[in-house]
This record gives sequence, C-alpha cells and structure tokens, in this order.
Amino acid sequence: MKRSPLLALSLSLLCGLAQADEAANFERAAKYSEGKRGTSLLIMKEGKVVFERYAAGRTADAASQIYSGTKSFWGVAVMVAVGEGKLSLDELASDTLQEWRADPRKAKITLRQLLDLTSGLDPATSKLRSPRTTHKYETALALEALSDPGQVYRYGPSHFYALGELLKRKLGVSPLAYLKEKILDPIGLRVGSWKADAEGDPHMPSGAALNAREWIKFGELLRLGGAWKGKQLVKRELLAKCYEGSEANPAYGLTFWLPAAGLDPSGAKTAQLAPQDMVFAAGFANQRLYVLPSQKLVVVRQGKNHIGWSDGLFLARLLGTPDPVEADTKNLQAKARTLTKSWFARWDTNGDGLVQGDEVPRLQARRWARWDRDGDGTLAPEEVQLVMERRLRLLGGRSRD
Repeated sequence: MKRSPLLALSLSLLCGLAQADEAANFERAAKYSEGKRGTSLLIMKEGKVVFERYAAGRTADAASQIYSGTKSFWGVAVMVAVGEGKLSLDELASDTLQEWRADPRKAKITLRQLLDLTSGLDPATSKLRSPRTTHKYETALALEALSDPGQVYRYGPSHFYALGELLKRKLGVSPLAYLKEKILDPIGLRVGSWKADAEGDPHMPSGAALNAREWIKFGELLRLGGAWKGKQLVKRELLAKCYEGSEANPAYGLTFWLPAAGLDPSGAKTAQLAPQDMVFAAGFANQRLYVLPSQKLVVVRQGKNHIGWSDGLFLARLLGTPDPVEADTKNLQAKARTLTKSWFARWDTNGDGLVQGDEVPRLQARRWARWDRDGDGTLAPEEVQLVMERRLRLLGGRSRD
C-alpha cells in the first residue's frame, strides 16, 4: 500500500518533534549532572551515541575510577562460568573455601549470597579499603560471619574478596584474566587501569578505572541481553538472574542495582525508580551505568563526589518525566530516621530514649543545645529527626553507591 505524501510529511514532523524533545531532555540531564559535579555524560540509543558531554576539564580519553561500579562485572563473569558448567549459583562456597567448613555460618554461604551481599560476612569496609591490608582475599576469608546467610543485606567489600578467592581456586586463573577473556576482550573494552593487592590479586569490588566510551560498551552488552556481534557471550536467561533482588533487599540483585524499593548501602530505605526494566551499576561519587532496555538507552555518568545526587531526579530529566518530589521526600525522611537511630545508639548511654546534656562530650554541648528545640534540657528522637532531615535537605540526601 502506497503511503500518501501528507501522511509521510506528518510522520516526519512527529519524528522531528520527538527527537527535539529527546535532545532537550538530554540537555536537562546534563545540566543536572554538571550541577552535581558531573564530569562525563555519554548516552547511546540503539547502539549509537546520541549525546556526549564532558565538563570540569575531563576529556573523552581520560579514564577515572568507577569505584563500586566495578562490582557489576563479576555478576556477569560468574554467569558465564555458570553457563560453562564451572559454577552453580547455589553451590556452597565452603566446597571450595575449605577454611570455612568448620564455621557453622560460613559453611552455609552460597555463591549467590556472595553476589547479592546476603552472605552474613562482616563487611569490614575500613579494614579492606586500608592500604595496610595488603592481602585482601586472605583477610576476607578470615572475617566473622555476623548473621546466618540469606537473612541480612550488608553492603561492603568482604563478599567480593571472598568471591575472588573462590574464583581463583575454582577457575584456575585470576578472576580478572577470566573476565578479560570472556567479556572485556570480546566487546573490545579497554581498561584504563585495575588496582591489585600485594599478591597481585585484582581489587574485586572497586578496582577498575575506565572512560565513559569504554564503560558504555559493557552497558550495551547488557542491553542486548548478553549478545555481541551475533555471538552470545553470556546466556540471556542466566544474565536475567543478575536482575533478581533478594528478600533481604529487593533493590539489589546479583551485583546490580534494581529500580525496586529497598535498601541503599547504608541500610536506609530507597524509593522505587522508573522505568521498571532498568538496571544499573553504581559507584562512589555517583558513577553510574544505567541500562534502560524499554527506552533502548545506555547511559554513563561520571563525576566527583557530591552528596546531593538523586538517581530519581536525574532519570526524570533524562526521560522527560515528572520529578519524583514526593518519593524523594519520603526517601529523605526514611534516611533521617536511620541516621537518628544511629545517633541515639551512640549517645543515649542509659537507654531511656532521651539524651541528657551529661551524656554527650563537652565538644558536642553547643550542638546539643541548638538541637534542643523545646528547651527542656533533653533531646528526644523527634528533635533529632528534624535536624537530620534539615541536614539531608541541605546536602540533597544520599544516593546508592
């Protein structure tokens, strides 16, 4: 059937308007990112770059740390090994890590629980990040299990260093060598650098430095369901398992953040995000790799530390949807409650639910007096909650890392 010239012209005009709206959305997203110390924003649609912007002296070729964005490589690498029959998600880690067999909790940790951060291991964040901890895999294996596996979500590096030792022993090669062979080299992803410990073992949770053009290749592989140039590098159905949250935290899958409401790294509640088929990798200072299959988009955002970043507000600008003000307000209040609880746990030494002036150090006295809004000589949770909310509003809240 022949299309009429009038219909063709109408379709062309509509397409042009849609592209103009999309370009305006991308500009708004870039403005928001740069206002939060963003340095790189790269957007691909259907495999083609449609927007690229650098700020604050950043250039396209400059690699920078993606911090915890590194974690998401390992979920995919494990799924490749599962597809090859070398691993099983529900195998006991102690089948390989014999040091764990005598511990009643660690003996029950599965590979899946190392990936979704419900292993129960002490996160040991400060210890494992310290340059003084030169043998990170060995240190992680010796950590205490604080709870039974599968019960509690605890964000931190310990799960990944234990995973690194498991992969070394089970696969017979360095985890990074396996990742390069199976994923990075086939998609032509060139790593700027990757930190290692004194043993030469790669930092599993936060070692990679990439520029936006390289990181986005990994996102495009995810958007295409694990396929690259006609070859299925990771089975689609196995890759989909990376996007399944746990009961302990529906917002975190097997090394990927999900749009469901759940918990952020601090344990505070997060609001639901949109679109619902989105997954993303996230790192300190708001490094982001968003994959939005329904929108045919892959987005890399890199930047410097800014505590005011909001995924919800950025995505609203990117997609041209209403700002999630109400959701962000509820999220801020939930985070304020978590901070208040933590503050009381520290200073309410007699456990009566109130903080008296003599329960805080002298250096805290002036602050304590300002917070005592009703002037009754004590601090109640409601008073501290208001302070925490005000602080978070000034800082813009906290985001997933």
